[in-house]
Amino acid sequence: MKKDGINSDSKDFGSIYEQYFPRMVRFAREYVMSLQDAENIAQNIFLSLLEKGETFEAISNVGAYLFTLTKNRCLDFHRKKSRENGRIISIDDPQNEEIRLKVEALQQFRDEIFTEQNIDEILETAINHLPEKCREAFLLSRREGLSHKEIADKLNISPNTVQNHISKAIHKLNVELRDYLPALYFFL
Repeated sequence: MKKDGINSDSKDFGSIYEQYFPRMVRFAREYVMSLQDAENIAQNIFLSLLEKGETFEAISNVGAYLFTLTKNRCLDFHRKKSRENGRIISIDDPQNEEIRLKVEALQQFRDEIFTEQNIDEILETAINHLPEKCREAFLLSRREGLSHKEIADKLNISPNTVQNHISKAIHKLNVELRDYLPALYFFL
């Protein structure tokens, strides 16, 4: 059933909004640095799609599509802000350094790498680079949902050592995935 161009089956507008709006806000906030601006960006994307009568049936990867829209709107936000201020963001101006770095990071995102399969490959590669004990503890915790005590018993180590391995794993993953983190948050 369609109402105003919105399809109500498995890829209906409401469920996509519920699933992706928080992700879009989280991602946008990383780049526009204001929750209100990030929410406005995400809302405006959905309003635009709604006004166009957008359906998601023909879109093979809705997450990648919405990620690209969000990324582009963040770039537009910075261009508009720059024009409003009557100046271009200068590399030499320390006040604008963080904004400049965020804009550069957005421009460097390659949309095509963010398919579900590629996200899984990026994560698996990073996890496989962890030291063996860290990887084991991390996977038992995150994938199997075991407690620190259960992991300690299974690996024959203390719960404190489990905690150390998991903390080390998270730190190493944050470092290895730092260029992908905002986008990974979008897809996870």
